[in-house]
Amino acid sequence: MRPEADMTQEILLIAGLTALLSGLATLAGFVASFQKAGQPGWALFIPVYGQVVMARVAGFSVLHAELLALLMFVPVANLLVYVLVLARFAQAFGKSPLYAAGLIFLPPVFACMLGFDSSRYIGPRVAGEAW
Repeated sequence: MRPEADMTQEILLIAGLTALLSGLATLAGFVASFQKAGQPGWALFIPVYGQVVMARVAGFSVLHAELLALLMFVPVANLLVYVLVLARFAQAFGKSPLYAAGLIFLPPVFACMLGFDSSRYIGPRVAGEAW
């Protein structure tokens, strides 16, 4: 076997392990966040139901949460829905818009910080209230 092939396999193994560990860290952080909000942590592992529960924690009504979960299947709309739900999710824990940006762009770090820090779930903001 050529040395280049060995190096490629090592790089792929390291990339795969990094992706696995960051995915597990993100899941652990969001499970802890769900539990802080009084929701079952296992809900995150059921595809559509997990999205509905996350939207409900973020303050959306049941109907809106279900519609947002369905929009997650639409290619470009899913990115917008993801940003909107995570921004409101961070806001429901009293976090700033910059923290929401951290949840969007660096979820393993910020989801763990949200799940395991001392912040409490304060619920959705009232319409018209400042962030």
